[in-house]
Amino acid sequence: MTDSAPKATPQKQENAFLNLGMNLVLPVLLLNKGDDWFNASPTAVLIIALVFPLGYGIYDFVTRKKANLFSIIGFVSVLLTGGIGLLHLDNKWLAVKEAGIPAIFAIITGASALTKKPLVRLFILNREIMDVDRIDAAIPEGDRGEFDKVLARGTWYLAASFVVSSILNYILTTIIVVSEPGTDAYNSELGKLQAMSFAVIALPSILMLGYAMWYVFTNIKKITGLGFEDLMYQPAQPKKKNTPS
Repeated sequence: MTDSAPKATPQKQENAFLNLGMNLVLPVLLLNKGDDWFNASPTAVLIIALVFPLGYGIYDFVTRKKANLFSIIGFVSVLLTGGIGLLHLDNKWLAVKEAGIPAIFAIITGASALTKKPLVRLFILNREIMDVDRIDAAIPEGDRGEFDKVLARGTWYLAASFVVSSILNYILTTIIVVSEPGTDAYNSELGKLQAMSFAVIALPSILMLGYAMWYVFTNIKKITGLGFEDLMYQPAQPKKKNTPS
């Protein structure tokens, strides 16, 4: 008797290049060069530049049918950036917003370390990266508590990376964005801020995330006795059909 249960449809993966282009490259180019390309006011150029990340966020949600708290906060961040510029609010609010988004991430991540589901499971110990079932089966019964402590510590390291990002965001924004909203200079400074964010903000955060991953992987290997390849998720290979000779 054959198994008639429907097979799970593999989830559509996000296009990393499209993500980068819509959320960083195009907005940066438009904010820096939009006044040369279009016969439009600085406010109109700002709106055009913000349409791309907003549009991509909606497109990604519709096509992948997946949303989470972090992507929602990122979506709101774009709306706030546009609102601050369009309403001509003081630049200090832009700095507060830029620091506030990673600060929210830090609070959520740190709070999860105190629960039974620390967010390190989302970023690192998830079924798309690691063989969760095999790891769970290999944990000695007496080491369950130590395993949970490793996940909690790894989550605190993730929270620390968001704290660093929050501080750097505030400093970088106050240094770069000094012009009045609604001007070409303001748009250009926003573009410069986005362009520099990767090197000044994202890179240190990525390094700290890398350390958190190293910590989790190293300690899971010690607890379970599994090798690195054993920890990683291996997609099931399709069985080859025997062809008659």
